[in-house]
Amino acid sequence: MNSDDGFLQVLATDPTDDVTRLIYADWLDERNDPRGQYLRLELELWQRVESGGVFPGLEERLAALRLSIDPEWLNQAGIKCNVRLHSCQPTAKISAIRVLRAELNCGLVEAKQLVDTRRSLLLGATSLERALRLQRLLQVIPWTFPAPTLPSGWVPGVGPACEVRINRYRLPASTS
Repeated sequence: MNSDDGFLQVLATDPTDDVTRLIYADWLDERNDPRGQYLRLELELWQRVESGGVFPGLEERLAALRLSIDPEWLNQAGIKCNVRLHSCQPTAKISAIRVLRAELNCGLVEAKQLVDTRRSLLLGATSLERALRLQRLLQVIPWTFPAPTLPSGWVPGVGPACEVRINRYRLPASTS
């Protein structure tokens, strides 16, 4: 191949094809193109997200590379994710609704429905960067719960306010 088009076509038909993504990264590296490093780092970040691992500094390195890369290319070649809200602590719901309204640019009723419905799809086919941002925002919402030893008292909650899951976007199966 002598242009990006072939690689981008393959990734468009199968967004989860990491073998093609890595071959494309090699091809870009051979041309001293920083997008090759971007593809490798993004895949490494995804693998750490998927395994529940930590990724100190990885997001920052990707963000720095992203500044010099065409946004259209990032949209075509980048890893695509779905973001689902599985549950939310009852006392964190109002804050979660606020976060969703701001991040998804949706109305109050729609944001409330997303928070109230288990396994709501918040974002589909979005960038890994945006998926992680939304997950982080929803997990760190302050929340409280009734303390059993203090009937009228409330104590800070332990654990994430909302359970948010990120998975790889897959094209819908064709019906033909």
